[in-house]
Amino acid sequence: MKIKSIQSKFIILITSALLILSLFIGGFSLINTNKLLKEDSALMMNAVCTEQALRLDLQLQRIEQAVDTIYNYAQDELVSVEKIKESEFRQEYLKKIERLSLDIANKTEGARTVYLRVNPELSDYCTGFFWVKKHQNSDYVENEITDLSKYDRDDTEHVGWYYEPMEAKAAIWLSPYHNQNIDIEMVSYVIPIYRDGIFVGVVGMDIDFTLFIDLAQSAAVYENGRANLIDLNTRKIYYREKEDDDVTVRSSEITDKLYNDLIEKKSSGDELTFYKSTKHDFMVSFQTVRNGMKYILYAPVGEINQKRNSLLMTIVFVTLGIMILFIFFTVYETRKIVRPLRSLTEVSSQIAAGDWDVDIDCSTRDEIYTLTNSIKTMAAKLKKYVAEVNKLAYKDGLTGVKNKTCYNDYVKMVSEDCGDIMRSYSVVIFDVNNLKVINDNYGHETGDALLVAASSYICRTFSHSPVFRIGGDEFVAILEGG
Repeated sequence: MKIKSIQSKFIILITSALLILSLFIGGFSLINTNKLLKEDSALMMNAVCTEQALRLDLQLQRIEQAVDTIYNYAQDELVSVEKIKESEFRQEYLKKIERLSLDIANKTEGARTVYLRVNPELSDYCTGFFWVKKHQNSDYVENEITDLSKYDRDDTEHVGWYYEPMEAKAAIWLSPYHNQNIDIEMVSYVIPIYRDGIFVGVVGMDIDFTLFIDLAQSAAVYENGRANLIDLNTRKIYYREKEDDDVTVRSSEITDKLYNDLIEKKSSGDELTFYKSTKHDFMVSFQTVRNGMKYILYAPVGEINQKRNSLLMTIVFVTLGIMILFIFFTVYETRKIVRPLRSLTEVSSQIAAGDWDVDIDCSTRDEIYTLTNSIKTMAAKLKKYVAEVNKLAYKDGLTGVKNKTCYNDYVKMVSEDCGDIMRSYSVVIFDVNNLKVINDNYGHETGDALLVAASSYICRTFSHSPVFRIGGDEFVAILEGG
């Protein structure tokens, strides 16, 4: 059976523990990182969206204030509804309002038209004024007044600017529309003039819509993020491309899901809204601006998750680096543990083979060091014990000379030596006479004394040769060299 080394077991154990720990920490980190990055993206996008919506509101508010100033002046100069019916008063009245309107329109960024229209029931279908700036850097020129009698009330494109505020009885922002006269996309802010419950007319401004689109798109986030304006009345998203000229405005229909998400809430709040287009998936932040449109800021999900993916790769590489470092450290430390254990294994094999002269090198100061010293001590004691046992096994207990077992081993050794090299040996055999008679007549103690005396005499005589007691009264001395 194949045995795994302790080092392999240590490495497998620590690597498995590190892998499990890394998976746990990595998974926990990924979940929390993903949550934090989502919150961070939502916080960042919502902050940008809110800030830009405030800028749009500020621009819209300036326009409202401009039209409000004209409206308030018109109300102040209007003596009564009956006076507006008088031609002389009406002409003078319109001239005063016209001068102020032109002065304010010239100071209002993005304004392209300014107008006041009197209710036809109080004069005729073409009473009022209508000034137009056909180009952004041109001067205002007086334009032909639209004849209200030529269009139905439902014709929003031509007369919505008149009938919608009249029916609302309040200042309103109109949805974006294309002005055919000067060929630009506009939004209008119009205030109805009422006196004593009687509709007198409307005063308003048409604003170049590109002003708001450019302002909206200036705050796009991420590389492929966009910012646009959406009108829920027309269900369109308005935008401009880099290659467009100064007046081009593009639009496209929004999906039902996006429409439902936008119409349900005034803003996206603290979270982002998911939006799926034909090409990409987006996360959306939105705010409602003063004119009722939705300012929408959106970024591709892939770009938002890019930070998470990058951080995930960093976590993976760091984890792998730590694992590799710990594996090397484990190998190094286990080698320090296993090296003396291997030495102990080799020493154990030597001891089992009968080699008691062992040396173990252990530089550690731990349990293995204690075990090494214990084995060294045990080997030394075993060596001494075995030597004593061997001595007893080959020594005659009475006379102290070598016994028959030792004689047999010595003869075997001599026989093996003679097989390779020619040597001469002499064998002298001794027999103690009358040992039985002495034992019977004088006792075994006397017989033993005789044997000891005989053995001593033989050893002195053959002091350079081994002497063996091979029987009760028989001794042998083996002389090398004849």
